[in-house]
This record gives sequence, C-alpha cells and structure tokens, in this order.
Amino acid sequence: MKIVEKIRQEVRGYSKWNEIYQELFGESAIENYPEEEIKEGAGRGYGGGESDAHKALKNWVAENPKKIGVPEGFDKVIIEAPLLSGDVVDVMFSDGNSFYPVEVKSFISTDDDLRRGLYQCVKYRAVQKAQELPVKASVTPVLVTERKLRGELEALRKRLGIKHVKVTVN
Repeated sequence: MKIVEKIRQEVRGYSKWNEIYQELFGESAIENYPEEEIKEGAGRGYGGGESDAHKALKNWVAENPKKIGVPEGFDKVIIEAPLLSGDVVDVMFSDGNSFYPVEVKSFISTDDDLRRGLYQCVKYRAVQKAQELPVKASVTPVLVTERKLRGELEALRKRLGIKHVKVTVN
C-alpha cells in the first residue's frame, strides 16, 4: 500500500494534475481534495498526522455520546483507546460489559478513507469481542462522519452492520 500511496502523491503533485483530472472527470481535483488534505495528507491514513478537524470531531464525540446514539450509563470514555491488536480506537465508550468503539472521519476524509473507517469498525468489533473472551461482550461500532456516505459506501456499511452517524462539527 505504501507504494500505491507514493505513486498517488507523485501523480497529485504533478503540476498539470488538476487540468488532466478536470479533462477526464469534468470537475476539479482540488474540489475533491480539500487544501487541508493536500497539505497534511490527512484523510488518507498514511502518515499525514491527525488534522485539527479530526481532533475536534474526536473530542466532540467524547463529550456528546447521546448525540451519536450511545445509551445512558456508558460512563467510561477513553480517547485513543488501545486494543491488543495494536489498533487505537478514536473514542471508546463502555459500561463495563458492553462497548461502543467509535471511528471518526472529518469533512476532509475521502471516500477511500471512509471505506477504511468502515473496515476499522469491523476490526474494532472483532478485536474487542476477542479481548473480552471467555465472557461474551456486546460491541457496537460506530462510524461518525461529517459527510454523508454515498451509494456504494452506504451499501457497504449496511452489509457490514456498522452504525453510522453524520454530524457537523467543523
């Protein structure tokens, strides 16, 4: 994947990339990749660091569990909750027996990043359940985004059984 990302960065860094993109797809590449994402590499999941928009959304989620459907009583809240797989959940809510791992994707996330977020939720569900064995745990992963999931992504979300909440924070 690092090779693919390197090639993508080289292509997007080409001085005439926006003109070529516009000729092929009829719209500006710049509009599809906001300035923050181009500068920071945010939203692609490959070493661009955490954007301010992502941090703000993550903190908002931690402070507003009811607004994303987390039930009353889930008082244990961990930002950047580590899993034994080495993954880190953006925000984890727990009542001691059940869990709501939340992956957040701000407005600068691309469709590829949203897709990765859905699969991260699948992984969080499986790993958290495995960590709780031999006790059977209820794990409800939530993808919180600032963008609507379009067509294929919404269909994928339904197939994977992931809860999605769209909010506006940034």
